[in-house]
Amino acid sequence: MSNSTILLLVLFVFLSLIVSFFQYYKKDKQKRIKHWILFGALRFITFLSLLLLLLPLKFSNYSYHVEKPTLAIAVDNSSSIKNIGKTKEVTSFFNKLVENPNLQEKFSVEVFSFGETVKKLTDSLTFSDKHTDIAQVFNSFSSLYQDDKVATVLLTDGNATYGKDYITQAKLYKNNIYPVILGDTIKHPDIRIDRVNVNKYAFLGNTYPVEVHLSYTGKQTVAKKLSFYLGEKLVAAQTLKFNKQHAAEIVTVMLQADKVGIHSYKIKIENLEGEKNILNNQQEFAIEVLDQQTNILLLSSFLHPDIGAFKKAITHNKQRRFTLKKPSDEIDFSAYQLVILYQPDQTFSKVIERIKQVGINYLFIGGTKTDYNFFNTQQQHFTKQVSNSIEEYLPQKSAQFQLFQIPALGVEDFPPVQDVFGRLSFNTPTQTLLEKTVNGFTTEEPLITFVEDTNKRYGYLFGENTWQWRASSFLKEGNFEVYDGFVEKVVQFLVSNTKKERLKLDYKTFYKQGEAIYIRASYFDKTYAFDERKKLQLRLSSKSGGTTQQIPLLLKQHYYEADLSNSAPGDYTFKISVLGENIEKFGALKIIPFDVEQQHTSANLTDLKRVGGESGLYFLDKPNVLIDYLLNTSEYTSIQKAEKSEKQLIDWKLLLGILVLSLSLEWFLRKYYGLI
Repeated sequence: MSNSTILLLVLFVFLSLIVSFFQYYKKDKQKRIKHWILFGALRFITFLSLLLLLLPLKFSNYSYHVEKPTLAIAVDNSSSIKNIGKTKEVTSFFNKLVENPNLQEKFSVEVFSFGETVKKLTDSLTFSDKHTDIAQVFNSFSSLYQDDKVATVLLTDGNATYGKDYITQAKLYKNNIYPVILGDTIKHPDIRIDRVNVNKYAFLGNTYPVEVHLSYTGKQTVAKKLSFYLGEKLVAAQTLKFNKQHAAEIVTVMLQADKVGIHSYKIKIENLEGEKNILNNQQEFAIEVLDQQTNILLLSSFLHPDIGAFKKAITHNKQRRFTLKKPSDEIDFSAYQLVILYQPDQTFSKVIERIKQVGINYLFIGGTKTDYNFFNTQQQHFTKQVSNSIEEYLPQKSAQFQLFQIPALGVEDFPPVQDVFGRLSFNTPTQTLLEKTVNGFTTEEPLITFVEDTNKRYGYLFGENTWQWRASSFLKEGNFEVYDGFVEKVVQFLVSNTKKERLKLDYKTFYKQGEAIYIRASYFDKTYAFDERKKLQLRLSSKSGGTTQQIPLLLKQHYYEADLSNSAPGDYTFKISVLGENIEKFGALKIIPFDVEQQHTSANLTDLKRVGGESGLYFLDKPNVLIDYLLNTSEYTSIQKAEKSEKQLIDWKLLLGILVLSLSLEWFLRKYYGLI
């Protein structure tokens, strides 16, 4: 109890005595002495209790405890440890650390396992995780321990197969790291396929590139054959040479897409003599070949440089066939998926009528020779007032456009296009891609816009001389790729007649074993609003004749989802049905055998050295070296901490009870003695 508290307590007692004495003796000296002493004592208790309630006196209490430093042990629980045959040694090393009584006395020992995620270890190690995310260890510990002093022991082979670069994350981690190397530190001769880069899709009749990254560890010069197989058929091969100086190679092979469907390929590099790990000498990949060839017709009654520019941009995609005809020619419109109407006039009357009958999407291109009075009567989407003046317009990208992604064109540098001057007004909702600007001011009229009407799509471009845009893009980029890609996006949107569907699926056609495999579905009611009340069922069947699974799709935020991550490699077909509705969709997918944890048989000594830094490296066969260091280092010491707590001198409930009791006794006694 502090001196100030004692002084206040004395003051409260003195004040209570003075006030009580004044009320019961000084004011009425005729009272019997036994009366004023009794009542004065009760009044004294009342005043003292009241003062202590209104001005509570507190005293401080200190408690002391010893806080040990933390020893955080994180052990690699991935299947790579099982693959290298070190599970018993790792478990033994781990147990020696955890069960050491001296370490337990000096440290607060906390144990974790990591693989796909970091978890507090509450059970035995299983060495079954399909991926190794070492970076997540340092991220988790940084959040968990923050400013604490922690000795971090990391048992791993150093081969991360998932997540961020763990060397960078280790540098951001503030505590010392003591890596224990699991696995063979000797670099055995090894040739491997590190990575295969290939597009997911290819178009029928095209060739597509497959990029293979290979590497070699060894001192001798070797020549090995790299082979590509489609099923059992050899489709490409070449011999590669490696040595100590030339230890990596990137090979690009062009393969032919000659059949529609999903095709699985296997890439193999010949084994080295006595090679220890041959699992990384081959990889599989799959590609889906699509038949997306489309015929595009451009109708014009005269020649113009724009026509040549459109032809080159469209035929840049080998799946597009371009045909130029006059409106007066004999035309089979059923053979085309898109018609480009270039500056139509009265001569287009019959072909426009035929286009409406067949139901083909079109792209309208207006200009100085367009008969707008005629075209105003041929469609109901827009009306343009005409004049005898010609105006130049510069393009400006619309921020509201959302129909599809377009490449970064840099339209602000494009030259102007020309069109007949006149007010343009649309009678139907549009999605504007480019807007018109004149002298730096936006006209709020579209330069390129799109209309979707009854499962049909229409495009409108109000300006000629877009051939200059292609030339301008070439001068800026050094090639036509960007501009031609822009035209391809426009054409791809217009040739598609995608209608609204109440059940939509989102999935890939092939996966690697071990990666997350999800099939997502969106279901809409008759007003095309997302419906979360229905139940969706997936029926998964193996093409090899295995069992069929019925899997319910779980409702997420705005979609339904089925998790197939644990499915075995193979070819599958599936059907998703909406229970209670006659709505269903079919699909197929392929899971390619692959175990990323089998790609390494040696420890990554180089990276673990960088992680350990000045702390050094420790080895699996010498646990006592690490234990002795942790016990003898002065860097980790226990800290005595004091905790201060303040308590009230007398509990307020007790004071309140005493106050009520003293007042009650005084009143009853005064009543008894006839003083009231």
